[in-house]
Amino acid sequence: MNAVCRINKGHPTSMLFNKEITLTCRYSQTYNNMAWILIIFSLFLGVDSTHFNFSVLENMPPGTYLGTVEGVGAGPNDTLPMIHLSPPPIPFTVELRTGGLYSFFGLDREAKSIYKFDVLETIDGVDTLLANVTVHILDVNDNAPVFSRQMYNVSIKEETPVSTDILTLQSTDADEGNKLVYRIVTQPSPFAINSTTGVLSVQQTLKELGYAVQAQVSDGKFQTSAMVYITVIFPDSVVG
Repeated sequence: MNAVCRINKGHPTSMLFNKEITLTCRYSQTYNNMAWILIIFSLFLGVDSTHFNFSVLENMPPGTYLGTVEGVGAGPNDTLPMIHLSPPPIPFTVELRTGGLYSFFGLDREAKSIYKFDVLETIDGVDTLLANVTVHILDVNDNAPVFSRQMYNVSIKEETPVSTDILTLQSTDADEGNKLVYRIVTQPSPFAINSTTGVLSVQQTLKELGYAVQAQVSDGKFQTSAMVYITVIFPDSVVG
């Protein structure tokens, strides 16, 4: 005996092929098990719904369009589905007629760089998984670099040779991929700083009892400064 098993176009399985799927199953003592395996396999495909990946720049205005979640849209007689996103809170919304995915508010990559959620349709109180969605928040240079300290203090001897490293200034940037560049703002100065590593070194003979050096780090857009106070110890200033 043959039977026709239809999976309607609205079912997640048929959405994989964008059409209604018809299975012809031969029910007999010989093929009964094979037919049921085919049906179960098809239903299993329906559970493994379509996955969508989207990307959006951080700080984009609310209502920014990311793309379309296929399988979401108006039904027969232009009826709108009941759609919700899980697990909350999700800073996105899905347009019910078109499946368009939009940002709900501005996004901060430094707060959260990736969102993963499910798109569910509720029919007669039962949730059906339509899609899994992953949204990657792309970085924008919107943070200034930060020194590990705002003020540094160091003491060195007056006879410290030229080219001697005396201090390493460290800084970080919350944004991705920024090249940090160091420089000395206070000029002229008997000190130099490596523009890449932030290593401060002696470049001239020291003649003063102390120096106040303003150092700066830049990511190409933002700059941050820190003060370095250097005390020079002369031989005749040592007691004992």
